[in-house]
Amino acid sequence: MLELGIAYTIWSNVAAGREPELDHVVLAPTGLYAINSEDWGSPIRLVKGEVEGAGLRSGEQPAKTLARSARAFQKSTRVPFAAQLMVVPDEHLDDAIEPVSRGRRNAAFAVRRSILPHVLRGGLTGDQTPQVDVFEIRARLQQSVRFV
Repeated sequence: MLELGIAYTIWSNVAAGREPELDHVVLAPTGLYAINSEDWGSPIRLVKGEVEGAGLRSGEQPAKTLARSARAFQKSTRVPFAAQLMVVPDEHLDDAIEPVSRGRRNAAFAVRRSILPHVLRGGLTGDQTPQVDVFEIRARLQQSVRFV
């Protein structure tokens, strides 16, 4: 179980409109995160904005699915995500954090499970300065989050 403290709120199995559900939505002082936990049973690599690996089904596009679900959630709640995170077993990812695609606008990352608490506490830049008004956003989300 992930223990973060009173400043964090975690919603699980969150509806994202007509898109697939989000495994978790986490509100942290460093921002709001859309998180899907994945285990394809084998290592993955990130190529041209998508996940590849022996364990994925043919045609499966987890990065695009996460992005669509996150956009649908943002549209319905009017609260933007700081990032979208695909959390995978430690042994399935070469680096602790890998951007899903390159570029300044990339907001999706694959993250080893063991470092997820560090990412949520320090953000993706390691800056622990509060980036959002957690209490205001929590109140807004509690009124609009729907569960599957």
